[in-house]
Amino acid sequence: MLQVMKLLLALTLLCQIAFAAPPPLEPFRGKDLTISFPRGWKVAQQEGIYVAQQDPDRKDAAGILFVDIPNPNNTSEEALIEVMSGQVAKDIVVTTKAAIQGGVGHYAIADGTSDGVKVRLAAVAVAVAGKAIVCVFVSKVADFDGLGGLALATQVLASLTPDAPAAPAPAPAPAGNGKLTVPPLTRTLTVGDLAGEWTRDDSVMSSYVSTSTGNYAGYSAISTNSKWTIDARGNFASKLDATVAQSGSKAYQVSENATGTISISADGDLKIVKKTGTKVTHYQIRGWEVRPDIAVIKLNGPYYDDGIPARIKSEPTYGDNLSQYWVRVTAKK
Repeated sequence: MLQVMKLLLALTLLCQIAFAAPPPLEPFRGKDLTISFPRGWKVAQQEGIYVAQQDPDRKDAAGILFVDIPNPNNTSEEALIEVMSGQVAKDIVVTTKAAIQGGVGHYAIADGTSDGVKVRLAAVAVAVAGKAIVCVFVSKVADFDGLGGLALATQVLASLTPDAPAAPAPAPAPAGNGKLTVPPLTRTLTVGDLAGEWTRDDSVMSSYVSTSTGNYAGYSAISTNSKWTIDARGNFASKLDATVAQSGSKAYQVSENATGTISISADGDLKIVKKTGTKVTHYQIRGWEVRPDIAVIKLNGPYYDDGIPARIKSEPTYGDNLSQYWVRVTAKK
């Protein structure tokens, strides 16, 4: 569905604008997708963020920022454009912005500065089904039209091709807002039900707003990969690997390994006590489903020493922005 919408976006937008032919594109193989950038440009990528540079040795050379990330908070396309444009230029003055007529997505053209050079940028964003993809092309003003301008940003975005899964497996059905849905509990779970290895992948990108001026003041991007291992006696081990990137500083890695025990109360309080002496962690169990190939548990939290708020327990949809899904793959016999 996302791929169809991107193609619709490209065809619709390209019909609305006049442009010089963009440079030839060539595919770049990313971690779990393929995307095309101008031939000969140097490309670097990390956790869904791709940077293509016409000439890394020249500060006035053209560049492209492409981002493919989850969008669990349903950040608007206009806000995504503002945040990402702020990563490639400063003192931005938007000259054109609009929703794409007849398609999906928003675009903008703006002027600004980068390292003291006057630049022009074109940004296109699509936010659908819990995903966000944004492409920002920036160059010197004099080079903008010759390199394709908005058409180049659009064609790069539309070239995104996610990897096909090696072995597609049934998954919980998505709700209308793009979040997974699993049925509520019909019985009290035991720690034996949770025995096995559970994984969760999550990425969040947010912008900061200056409290003194109300203006955009940077970004923070966090990508995490978490794993829990639980046995039938309630012994617990966790592994966390995270990449944190903030504007104005280099990305850095965070890793954490911990062991402890878990228990489950009759009202669905999953409690984790780690041996490291850190706070006791609570999650409210809000959903559970076992299929032939996977099991999925929906947890709301974390909450700490004071426990789970009463309203979280009594209202199954309250605070759902804190919900997360963990998956256990059933070993083939």
